[in-house]
Amino acid sequence: MILSPASDCLWIPRSNGLPIPITNPLSIAQRVLEFMRLATDGDACYFTATTDSNGRRIVNVSVLGKLLPDIFRYELGFRDYVEYHPYVTCFYEVLRNHEIRRCEVFARDLRANFSPALLMLFDDFVMALRKAVSEEGAKKKVAGWEVRYHGNYDRLCRIANAVLACNDRVRPLVLCLSHISASVNSIVEACEIDKCLDERNGLAYRNYDLGRDFHDVLDCESKVSHERAQEDRNHLLANMKGKRSLFGSLEGYAWRQAWAPHVGFYLLITFLMDADRMPNDVDLPLAIGKYWSSDITQGNGVSWDVTEKVGFVANGSQEPRLLAHHLNRWLRGRNPFLDAFGWPVPPYQILPGKKQHMFDGGLAGKSKAAVRRLPRTASQAS
Repeated sequence: MILSPASDCLWIPRSNGLPIPITNPLSIAQRVLEFMRLATDGDACYFTATTDSNGRRIVNVSVLGKLLPDIFRYELGFRDYVEYHPYVTCFYEVLRNHEIRRCEVFARDLRANFSPALLMLFDDFVMALRKAVSEEGAKKKVAGWEVRYHGNYDRLCRIANAVLACNDRVRPLVLCLSHISASVNSIVEACEIDKCLDERNGLAYRNYDLGRDFHDVLDCESKVSHERAQEDRNHLLANMKGKRSLFGSLEGYAWRQAWAPHVGFYLLITFLMDADRMPNDVDLPLAIGKYWSSDITQGNGVSWDVTEKVGFVANGSQEPRLLAHHLNRWLRGRNPFLDAFGWPVPPYQILPGKKQHMFDGGLAGKSKAAVRRLPRTASQAS
């Protein structure tokens, strides 16, 4: 399971105990996206010139230039079954045909292999990226890619605001819900998966470079299919209203149907609970996890409480923060909670088919139409 598209960790569920972290082969896509934004949002080259207070011209390596050795590692994260952000797709297309790919040996140690020709080649590669972005209309594609995530963020704001308008003591619980078929029994098994994923690094791109179709069986094999994950998700959402012992204090919720290599599809869900009505004698995340495992998935489910992982636990305390006092922090700017729900805009996505909903949410006892009609606050609309 991947808590954020930019995360370096891929968490493999364990049938007994906490998930085991291994390397996330898709995290490189986030670095490629950051490189592309640096390359295309300005006119930076390898060197940048500034003037000090005495009027002397000072030349330094730019932020973009410092990433020169990294571009040869970016191809290791390429997967042909992933739909990439338009900027990331553009990067791989240009890299595929550019001469700079032949210079990896020299770029590994620039001090030992310093060459003005290599730096000129890097600047030419950056110019080729800018030209491709402008010619292929990539910025228009970027706008189309990002609009759906703006909609998700807007919905998240509406739900949180509606809950807080009625109750200023709201406690969030964030759970990852998966299946035993995606889990391992030991760290040794997780290490074997990590080794296999590592061995396949670069194979997809090399075959793509040669114009061959390549299907990475281990990477794209979903231990849990989208159909199974969707069926169990709908079952859980439909049962929440009738399960008062667990969801009697529920005020609102938001979920994301996510995907990870080897694991397949899983559910990341946030419950916004009324802190005053939550049962004191029940470990609610554990109880919801048991309900998911025994009733929803018929004994095939595993759960993981990630409330602390996404930053909802106060420093020095095991009690989740009350959302009302931290709304601006969580719904404005970069934070782990929004990362987990695909905001900022992720560098890749896995869509099982057209018109498939991978994100949604709602208010307890209210229809989806009621959520759409809710106003946004002035601070969040800006």
